[in-house]
Amino acid sequence: MSNLTVNEFYSRKMALLKQCLTLSEELMSSLDNWESLDDILYRRNKIIEEIQLMESASDGELLLGLSDEQNKEIDRLIKLILDLDRDTGKLIRKEQDTILESIKSNVQQQKMMQYGSQSMSQYGSPSMPQNGSRMNYKK
Repeated sequence: MSNLTVNEFYSRKMALLKQCLTLSEELMSSLDNWESLDDILYRRNKIIEEIQLMESASDGELLLGLSDEQNKEIDRLIKLILDLDRDTGKLIRKEQDTILESIKSNVQQQKMMQYGSQSMSQYGSPSMPQNGSRMNYKK
């Protein structure tokens, strides 16, 4: 890869960053489909590894040879990916909180139902007291 020109390096890096952006968008839109997340993250990590490999294989002169405009465009795309990832992280945390609250509510309801069924089996139905537990002693 060190045989790349500055423009080829720039074009290749931009193409990889755009693929990464597309996968980040796909990740954000697929949060409801948990089964697909591993595949999306795997593909995105492969692209990131390819970028890192390309940068490490270049002799450094390619990075220095980029124009200010090219560097700004690369930085803008990276910032966009990071912002999207941050928003996706917030959505994941929000979904986790929603699920956690749902679980807590469900556990509490189950405890109440369990308590209700235990008291029913111990004391009978509420409308029919057993063993004089609700007798009127004023007679």
